[in-house]
This record gives sequence, structure tokens and C-alpha cells, in this order.
Amino acid sequence: MVEKVALIKIGARISFKPEDKMSSTIMEVMATLALLNKFKVDIYTKKSSRDVDPSTYEVYDLKENFDKINDRDYSKLIVVNGSVPFYGGVDGADDIYNYKIINSFKGKVVYLLFDPYLGLRQIYGNISKKPQYAEHTNSVTIVRDDISYITQCKNTSLINEVGQSDIQYFPLEKFPLLLKNFYSTAERLNTAEFSIVYCGSFRGGRRQDDMIKYLFGWPEDAVNVVGNVKLQRFSKKKVGDLQPPVFSGTVKQKNVGAESMRGVATVLIADPLYIKLDDIAQRAYEAILYGVVVFVDEKVDKNKRLFSDQLLRDFCYVSSRQELMARVEKLKQSPSIAMNIVELQRLDVVEAFNASDYVKEFTEVLQTL
Repeated sequence: MVEKVALIKIGARISFKPEDKMSSTIMEVMATLALLNKFKVDIYTKKSSRDVDPSTYEVYDLKENFDKINDRDYSKLIVVNGSVPFYGGVDGADDIYNYKIINSFKGKVVYLLFDPYLGLRQIYGNISKKPQYAEHTNSVTIVRDDISYITQCKNTSLINEVGQSDIQYFPLEKFPLLLKNFYSTAERLNTAEFSIVYCGSFRGGRRQDDMIKYLFGWPEDAVNVVGNVKLQRFSKKKVGDLQPPVFSGTVKQKNVGAESMRGVATVLIADPLYIKLDDIAQRAYEAILYGVVVFVDEKVDKNKRLFSDQLLRDFCYVSSRQELMARVEKLKQSPSIAMNIVELQRLDVVEAFNASDYVKEFTEVLQTL
């Protein structure tokens, strides 16, 4: 008998409009659905008349069905992490019903923690301050303490989230490899416009020091930063007289690959919390799929989990701007070496990844909960 599970996403609508298939919010959901292919999955979200309902899943409107979920014999509720948007004029009203579901669900609640900053948060304080939603305060306050967390953070003993009863590691960060058909690869590395292309965010300043360390101080126009990052947000004192990179602004998720390919390489840096929790971001796997040489700040991956090939371990981990610049220059001077590194990374990471085993292992984890 096929096990039935329900799926919700915190902080965002699960959209099935064709143009949204590569949005950043939907990729984690798509990965989760792929991992749940041994289960019968029903989705609860705010529906739109523009959606194209997928034939594989039953999609229920969240507001109209939140109170019916216990009538449908689900063994588990899978919650995909997210941030409840009670800021900037957005009131996050849809998540009231997600929280009602989490509180009332009679089966097992499993929370997928892709991002260590997006654990389940209490929202009753935000609700109580809004007269139109104050009546929901009690029903959205998470009172259960039996939620199982699955996280891509290796140091699980340092995590203690709302409602958490237990937590275990699973390499959720590898999900781009499961969805590799959505990522295109580079063809002409030797025609790259930039030495380094960094695709990411400022993360509220948490990455500032390492962005300055690795992305500033290059020759003019050598580094391109793609994302919602502006020079004005950096500390002038910390930047000093270092040459800043080019800041080209945000792009749609579907265009990240093309932007990545404009560089010879990229460098993986992380917030202090990621480093503390030993969390490798999925950006590393995305960049490998795009066909870009991936360098790694050695403190981000102290155990060198990303690569198993010794040549890659020796060449791709760096600890300073000077070291990174020297290795990128070597790639630029010898495009054949660059392409060999790209191919080695593809063989070591992409080709070595077994999607069937990955799904099987995740299924076994869920079935033990």
C-alpha cells in the first residue's frame, strides 16, 4: 500500500505556472517532490487561476482545505522551510493556515531544513498585533513538541528549533544533482568575460568579510557579483582602497547559469552559521552543473566533503585572495587545464551521484519516523 503524505511550503505559494518552474522558491519543492516519489503526495497551497495543475499530484487550496487535512488519512505532513513574510507591508496571511495545519495534524510532522536560518518560527506575536488576524493567535501558536527535523547541516547537535523532538542529517544540499536537467553547462570556458562570477546575496552583512576577502582587490572588471548586493552596503572602513568588483544586479533563477558561465570560476563562501553547522550550500552543486570551476573557501568545507578526487581537493580549496587569484590565472593561461578541472568536477560530483540511491535513502529515513 502506498503511503500518503501532505506537503506544505512556509512563506511562499507552491506555484505551477510554467514560467515559475525555475524560481528559487519552487526548486526546493521540486526536489522534495522528487524525493517523495515513493509516496502519494497531496499539496496544500494558495491556488491561482493561472496555475497549471500537475497531473501527478492533487493540489488543494490551502485556505479552503486546511481544516480537512485530517480527514484524508495522511501518515505524514512534510513542511518545506521558508520565511514568513510579516514585513515590508506583507502580512503573511496564507501562512496562518500552514500553521493551523502544523498544529492540528494528527500524523507525523517532518520539517525539511534546507536553510539553517529558516527553522520554524513562532508567529503569534506578529498575528496578535494585526486586528484582522488577532483571533487566530492561539491557533497558530506552535504547541506541539514532536516535530522531526531533517537538515543538510552536519552538526545537528547545535540545532534546536521550535517544536523539535529529533533531528537528523540528510544531504539535502545535493538536490540540484537530482534536478540536473534544469541546469545547463558551459561550452566555451576560455571566452569567459570575468575571472570570477559570484552569484549570491549579502545575507544581511553576514558574508561581508569573506566577500571583501575573495571578491575585492582584483584588477578592475575582473570579478562580477550577481544578486541583490550593492557596493554601498559594504563598510568603507573594511573595504579601504581595495578595487571593488562589478555589481551587475539580480537576475531570474533561469538566467543564473548564463551569468555563471561569464566567469572562469566561482568561489564558495558562507555565513558564519553555515560554517559552524558544517552546511555546504547547494550553490556549489549548481555551479558544477553549469560547468564553472568551483573554488571553496577551506573553512567552509573543513572536511572537504564536496570533492573526493585528490587533485580537486588539492587545487580547489583556497584560504586567501592571493591563492585564489594565482589559481584562476593558471586556468586563464591554460584553458585546457581549466576544462580538465571542469570535467573532473563533473565526474567526481555529477556522474558519481546516484539519484536512485539518493531517493531510496531519503525514503528509508522518512519511513523510520
